[in-house]
Amino acid sequence: MAAAALAGLHGATLSLAAFPSGTTWAQAIADWESYTGTTIKASKIYNSPGVFPISISTKIQALIGGGIKALLSFKPAFNPPASTDLAALASTLQMYLNAGLTATVTLWPEAQDQMTASQFHRVVQYYGPTVRKYYPLAYDAAGSRGPTNWKKYYPGALLIDVVAVDYYATAFVKGITLDTLVAIADNASPAKPFGIWEMGNSTGTTSPPQSQIASYFSYLQSVMAGRLQAGKANADIAWYNGNGVNTISSSSDYRVPLWDSLVTATS
Repeated sequence: MAAAALAGLHGATLSLAAFPSGTTWAQAIADWESYTGTTIKASKIYNSPGVFPISISTKIQALIGGGIKALLSFKPAFNPPASTDLAALASTLQMYLNAGLTATVTLWPEAQDQMTASQFHRVVQYYGPTVRKYYPLAYDAAGSRGPTNWKKYYPGALLIDVVAVDYYATAFVKGITLDTLVAIADNASPAKPFGIWEMGNSTGTTSPPQSQIASYFSYLQSVMAGRLQAGKANADIAWYNGNGVNTISSSSDYRVPLWDSLVTATS
């Protein structure tokens, strides 16, 4: 299969706080695309615990209108799981599907920071089959937690469709590499696409120096482009453009050519 057929989508998760007051979601998308010279084709959507929208938000409408795939995050009850949350989740997903939203769903992203492994496995077992009636289901691991926890929380190949990670440069400079999680995806039967659902400088307020950010991009490009060259499927790659050290707000930002190179190499 040609590498392009195995490539995932590329995009960014935006915060309106990083843009001038009054900016709409559609305008923010257009602005970020103009800064980077790339097109947002995937974007992560967060929901707080127990929240299952009953109407289409302006943000979701902007994604639908722009043909952008949503990487949907939900946090249903887990201790114990609840039938009311299951019904509400199904209703939300049906609404999105009817509205024409393209998506992949994750349950409790970065679960390593939220609950025990056994609780997370129960979440996926309980809610996952319903999710997969509407959209593919991803295991979205916390990059900072490393290989032992990635393996411990993995729910199994039969229960998920995609393996993804939220992986920032702060984890990379600590020596945490993606080999173990990539192997989980590749060794599954069937093998799973592997994606980076959040990437950026840092989850905090302090960023590694520019030279280390360049090395981080180079590493991710090597991993993800190498997968395509080896005939392995990638899932989506999304920059986290929160309001802070990850914000790209100008075409002169030093990360723009690094991002552009990553997109080109993995398309």
